[in-house]
Amino acid sequence: MTPHHGTEFQAEERKLGGDAVNAAEKGDHFPGDAPALLLLESIYRHADDCIVVLDRDFRYLRVNRAYADVCARRIEEFSGRRLFDLYPSPLIEEFRRVVETRIPYAAFDHPFALPDHPEWGETYWDLSLVPVLDDADAPVSLLLFTLRDVTQRHRALQALRDSAARYRTIFEDATTAIALADAETGGLRDINRAMERLVGWSRAELLGRPQWVLHPPSPGFSRHRWTADGPLIETQVLTCRGDVVDVEIKASSLQCNGRRILVGFFSDITERKRQERELRRQATHDSLTGLANRLLAEERAARLLALSQDPDRCVAMLLIDLDRFKIVNDGLGHAVGDALLRELGARLDVAARSGDVVARLGGDEFMIVMRDTPGEAAADFGNHLLETIKRPIRVGAHELTMTASLGIASYPKDGANFAEMYRNAEAAMYCAKARGRNRLEHYSPEMNRRTAERLDLEGDLRRALERQELVLHYQPKVRLQDGSVVGAEALVRWGHPTRGMVPPMEFIPLAEETGLIVPIGQWVIESACAQIRDWMAAGLREVSVAVNLSALQFQSRNLPRQIARALDANGLPARCLELEVTESVAMAAPEESIRMLAELKAVGVRIWLDDFGTGYSSLAYLKRFPIDGLKI
Repeated sequence: MTPHHGTEFQAEERKLGGDAVNAAEKGDHFPGDAPALLLLESIYRHADDCIVVLDRDFRYLRVNRAYADVCARRIEEFSGRRLFDLYPSPLIEEFRRVVETRIPYAAFDHPFALPDHPEWGETYWDLSLVPVLDDADAPVSLLLFTLRDVTQRHRALQALRDSAARYRTIFEDATTAIALADAETGGLRDINRAMERLVGWSRAELLGRPQWVLHPPSPGFSRHRWTADGPLIETQVLTCRGDVVDVEIKASSLQCNGRRILVGFFSDITERKRQERELRRQATHDSLTGLANRLLAEERAARLLALSQDPDRCVAMLLIDLDRFKIVNDGLGHAVGDALLRELGARLDVAARSGDVVARLGGDEFMIVMRDTPGEAAADFGNHLLETIKRPIRVGAHELTMTASLGIASYPKDGANFAEMYRNAEAAMYCAKARGRNRLEHYSPEMNRRTAERLDLEGDLRRALERQELVLHYQPKVRLQDGSVVGAEALVRWGHPTRGMVPPMEFIPLAEETGLIVPIGQWVIESACAQIRDWMAAGLREVSVAVNLSALQFQSRNLPRQIARALDANGLPARCLELEVTESVAMAAPEESIRMLAELKAVGVRIWLDDFGTGYSSLAYLKRFPIDGLKI
């Protein structure tokens, strides 16, 4: 660029501007045009947009101050220069097309990296090129080139687009199911992929449909289930397959294009609800049998009692306790005992009516609470239960026959609430045990006194061995042919310091129930062997003494060794001791009994099967039992 060119370019600027000013001031024969020219000149000089006048060869004729500042040049520096010489660009082809076709060109958000401002980086511009046409047929001589810096707008829009893309990525990839719905109409506006997986419907299938199609209808169903910024909602959603899924919803709201949008965040809580239900079931049900436990039984029984305020509507409570279950559990193992309890629990559940409460209270104790059942009907049902329980049960290789003692209390006669009825049914059940087991008893007030006496008796019995209150009486065995004594049976008796001689029928069942029969039984064996030794030392001829084995003793693995030690300690041959086992004990677990009898026979003692004919012996088993005789 030469000074001459710069002078001419500035002179042209001053001439075009001055003509407009003079025309306006002089008020010549273009009265309408002069103010317009002045206005255009003012816009040209002071506009923030870049304005450039080019000739048809894209040579600068005029540039405004805004353009010169953007280019970081003085205005005179553009004189005689070509646009694309200073700033090479592919736009030259578009500009040539404007010259040839006389059709304006515009571009938006066009990127430019201005070499004069490297610190700006890439900038963006809206630009236009308009041909100035003096004559419709004349070739283009002038071009008006305008540029507007839209970099900030572009960056803001790009930031919005980036933000929308990030939102969409987060929205779609979120593991939480999300649904958007119109707060006014309830129509679904959008759902993410997690929501599609949750309900099985696609976005296209749900958009526009009301939000409540996601939820299964229910009593008191409300269409507006989501409450923005409200508490967590636990509800359910309905899948396309018709399945119901437990969910937790947290809702918020936002404004979009003037409309309020609800945003629901859905968490699948199916597993949590399943665990809660399982915990509730474990808290209220017996884990072994699946029956109600004591907590649930008390709750349900209380409801039955509340519904039976009419004195004519009786409620019966039946308390069932298995007889000698400890023998099976300790002798055959807990696995067999558990299987036995499961089977008996199932039998009781089948026997009860719909609406009755069937529960396992713990151990071998069960309960049935029956509505609208007077005393006689309860007794009939109780007898039916006893027969049901006695049916043989096959557990693996074992065939078991169980009995139970059953106590009955009736509402309102025998108690005004659950606790009173349970206490009195328990007293009746213990009475049934004391009277021989395998029977039922209906509560009477006298039983409470008996229960208290029984507890006192149990405490005294625990101390009887220590105080040497137990004694053996010997019942002789006599040969009928000549009246000679050939042996004896050792019978344990209890000489209580205040009660006197306690009948065996009072303390033997109590000893068996409490487990005290095991040390008492061992004392009987050792005492009988010592007595035989003393008799022989006194010069009497050798005799044999029979000892009764309790059920718990018979199940003890140590029994053969204990008997062998007692014989050895007193220097006695095994033939001096005889053992008696009742039929019911032997048949409780026949296979185990055969093994135990064989071990006892190996010690050398004689064995008798006592009370034969009172139980359910199988002749096939009887032939297999290694015994020496029967007591009928």
